[in-house]
Amino acid sequence: MNLRIPHIVSIALTVSLILSVASCEKVNRIEYTPNTAHADSLMEAAHLAHDSARILALADSLEAVGDFSPIKADYWRGYSYYSAWNHQMSLEYWYRAISLEVKDREDLVFSCRAANRLSDVLLGNGEAEASMRVALPAIEAMREGGISQCRDYAYLLLTVGCCELNNGNKEIAEGYFQESYQLMRLLLEDNGINGNATHEDNLKSAVAGYTTIARHYLEERLYPEAILWVDRLDEVMEDYSRQPETTAESLDRRIALGWIYRATALEGLGEHQEAAAAYDKALTYRFCTSAQGRIESARYLMLAERWTEAADNYKQLEGVASIFGAGLTLDNIQLYLLPKLRANYNSNRMEDALSTGIYLCDALDSAIVWNRDDKAAELTTIYHTQEIRQEYVQQKADLNRLRYISSVAVIVLLLISFLIFVIIRHRSSMRLEKAYQELEVANARAEESSRVKTAFIQQISHEIRTPLNLLSGFSQVLTSPDIELDEESRKQINEGVLTNTGRITGLVSKILDLSDLISRTELEKKDHITPMQIAQDAADKCGILKATGIKYFVQAADSIGNQELITDGHAAMRILSLLLENAVKYTGQGVVTLRIVPRQNFVCFLVEDTGIGVPPEQAEHIFERFVQLDDYREGTGIGLSLARSLARRLGGDVVLDTSYGPGARFIFSLPSAGEE
Repeated sequence: MNLRIPHIVSIALTVSLILSVASCEKVNRIEYTPNTAHADSLMEAAHLAHDSARILALADSLEAVGDFSPIKADYWRGYSYYSAWNHQMSLEYWYRAISLEVKDREDLVFSCRAANRLSDVLLGNGEAEASMRVALPAIEAMREGGISQCRDYAYLLLTVGCCELNNGNKEIAEGYFQESYQLMRLLLEDNGINGNATHEDNLKSAVAGYTTIARHYLEERLYPEAILWVDRLDEVMEDYSRQPETTAESLDRRIALGWIYRATALEGLGEHQEAAAAYDKALTYRFCTSAQGRIESARYLMLAERWTEAADNYKQLEGVASIFGAGLTLDNIQLYLLPKLRANYNSNRMEDALSTGIYLCDALDSAIVWNRDDKAAELTTIYHTQEIRQEYVQQKADLNRLRYISSVAVIVLLLISFLIFVIIRHRSSMRLEKAYQELEVANARAEESSRVKTAFIQQISHEIRTPLNLLSGFSQVLTSPDIELDEESRKQINEGVLTNTGRITGLVSKILDLSDLISRTELEKKDHITPMQIAQDAADKCGILKATGIKYFVQAADSIGNQELITDGHAAMRILSLLLENAVKYTGQGVVTLRIVPRQNFVCFLVEDTGIGVPPEQAEHIFERFVQLDDYREGTGIGLSLARSLARRLGGDVVLDTSYGPGARFIFSLPSAGEE
């Protein structure tokens, strides 16, 4: 018994020493009282002067002396780099700000402010999913912290609404937009509700927010909703024009954008004269002569089929830093490069169309690489954020456990000391084992993801190379001064340019369809359409009627061909066109037959060909992404996967009939009217 007394005394002294050190550290932490008011005044002066270098220097020095918390300092560092157009560094600091421990109300305010800035930039870069992952936790934190009546909260709602709209969730998006609009109106009517934001700050957020919502509705071709938000923008523009800090350049830009958006929406609604009048009004503002203004105007010109003017405007594309400053994304290629190619082609500017097509190929390759690297960097940042939070939770748990042990040790230390040791060791062992298993799973997933992405990039590069080489050859012929071409040769070259740019455009369309498939969870089944109409639209889409060496037949009884289905007509047409494209691709010279037959509660489209067929053991493998049984044929390996996924979201399916031969038979089933 005497041998255990020194051991007990030693443990008690150790516990007392730990508690004393903890108490001393706590005292040391509160010795310095931050001079917050003076620090904020210095930062506000630098902010109003738009001095990004001064903001960065102040953030470093004020954090060093304890006047700014790490979260607040990181927010201002991110703002400094953003003002200097260094978006990569701004994203890094804002990610870090939202990952740190929130210790007080001011930390919560600046953490959510950083989340607002970060999610807005991510949305502008076309990363809707990443933007929502940042915005939604910030919205919840502001609600729980009682700081939801402010412009940052209103703008976060707006950002989530835009993300939902991009994902096709229109009704959900409208809910977020309406809540944001009501809060913004309340802030503009009662300036005291926020406590620190001025009426002018709230007004700037309202103008920027309404403009953003209108633009996103236009991108989704929802023209009545776009006009509603342009009207709401007009409601606040007069007040905005009276503010002391509103510059003539800013006012000119905002008013011009309003008229451009109104003209685009009216044109989309078929009100051509009113749209032209609105566009003429926009041209009276200086903004429309700038590079960005001319690009913004091009959307209306394309919709109005004013091809020559649109092509002239798209010449300014390379000078708009706000479009490509954050990187070449697939969304930017769809919104700007493809319309530029179309405008040049329709205005009969073949050389410009050719050069745009070549640039589009390079841009597509860069966008794929950029998207891969950006996702990897984002995942690294997310994992780093999780590690920081887990470390904080672990430290807090350890501190609570230490306090508990120290209080109990004074009373019954002898009885429970060994038990605590066993429990701690057991828990540590379990956590280590669990962490190791999770690491193995994560590593396996990362390797598989890397393999799939590498295969996809190689396949895309292979698909781009052939049309690009042909376009390069046509370019050399057209630009050679020593070659004279007759009318027939020019016609062949023109057809070659059109065919190969069409192949590139189709490739981009498939990639965007795959991206949309990953992001969307539902398809709206509201279209009333017949199976024959789906078949006709699919044939026109895939070009099978013009395919050389292919005889195409459609067989359907009137009772089934003219039966009305309730589904998503565009998605159904897309599925059938992909199956017809596949049949043409693997038939070469032969017959393709489309049969439309009823089966129980489904209407089935049977696509039969006399091509090379599919081995029965590969019947499911061919529906996996990026899979091609013949590496020497054109294609990306995503067509059949995309067709099956879309079909299942419509309540049907796409399967291979392994009993059919020679050739292949794919069966696409759709529920009959009223069936799910």
